Amino acid sequence: MVAGVNAARHDACRRLLARGYRMWLEGVIMQKPNVPGYCRSDAYVIDDLR
Repeated sequence: MVAGVNAARHDACRRLLARGYRMWLEGVIMQKPNVPGYCRSDAYVIDDLR
């Protein structure tokens, strides 16, 4: 199973790593304007960056 999460969501990322998930792909999100949007530490969002 693949679960995508932005590393800016520290708690969500930590929880996935604690459950045995490992990093497979790194990506960069570029947003305009430069605001956090849903890429912040208190958001629990599964990303689909295909």
